[in-house]
Order: sequence, then C-alpha cells, then structure tokens
Amino acid sequence: MWTVGLAYPYERYKSDCPSWDAVERAGEYAIANSLGVWGDRNAVKPWDYRRSK
Repeated sequence: MWTVGLAYPYERYKSDCPSWDAVERAGEYAIANSLGVWGDRNAVKPWDYRRSK
C-alpha cells in the first residue's frame, strides 16, 4: 500500500518494523511520483481525521 501511495507511514512504530528501510524507500518513491494520497492535495491523514471528530 505504501509503494503505490495508498497509506501513510506511522513512524511511531518504525522501531518495531524490521523492514522499515524498505517501507521508507517505497514511500519516497510514492512521494516523488505523486502517487495515491501524495498526489491528492485534499488527502487527510487518518490521525488528523480522527482528531477532527
């Protein structure tokens, strides 16, 4: 999901993720290519959405 920009990384748990480096590289690719949420100026991060309720 992160590779195609359909998820946000939750960095709070990155220390528990043995493959975080790969996740981070995939996310950088998605960001650089404006994929998924990274290409949508109106996208709302899940934690921001929940906080607004």
